[in-house]
Amino acid sequence: MQMAASRRKSPFRIAIDGPAGAGKSTLAEALAHDLSFTHINTGVIYRALSFTLIGWVGGFKNFDLLSSLLGREDPEIYAEVERFSPEIAGDEVFLKQENVTLHLRTPEIDSVVGIIAKYPGVRKKIGELQRKLINTHSVPGVVVEGRDIGTVIIPDAELKIFLIASVHVRAQRRAQENQTNNVQEIEKEMEERDRLDRTRETSPLVQAPDAIVIDNSALSIASTIATIKAIVARRWAE
Repeated sequence: MQMAASRRKSPFRIAIDGPAGAGKSTLAEALAHDLSFTHINTGVIYRALSFTLIGWVGGFKNFDLLSSLLGREDPEIYAEVERFSPEIAGDEVFLKQENVTLHLRTPEIDSVVGIIAKYPGVRKKIGELQRKLINTHSVPGVVVEGRDIGTVIIPDAELKIFLIASVHVRAQRRAQENQTNNVQEIEKEMEERDRLDRTRETSPLVQAPDAIVIDNSALSIASTIATIKAIVARRWAE
């Protein structure tokens, strides 16, 4: 299903928000492929910055120091944030020409990315990078996934989806992704991540008033994609 660019004078932007493990990445990648749109995974940008900052302080053992530096807006750590300049190629992330993608989906990064992402200075920097990517790759359309895409990054998106699933289903998916059987531990981590995302002062995870909510706890990816593609087809010609 390719959307004819000639039928629209402006890009068609799809914002997909939702909690961790709701299936945003899988959905966004497949949907973008079917529509011949660009896929932008904003979550990997936060993960790449987390990976960078953890390295800057000497590893995960010094995470408390990193959190303290970010919290008190230490000039040196925020200079490192400002220097952060990843190269994004689909779902792959390069830092200084090194592919770091495999380092970004680890339990260690899972445990800290939500904390790092709560700081206003961090969100400001990442927001700038996100908007730059969207503006660069938005023709004929773009599928952008994250937690504040439809509320903060592109609040005027042509279509906003708020994707949800039960925390148990989300934990099962993440366990399968990480090739582990420790579903209960992942479920606890996700509940904490949900709390952090929903209660942070800057850009909390909330549903945009005009977003369409899709609960895919019991839906296949194919069914979810078909539902969204039907909505896109209707709105494309508007």
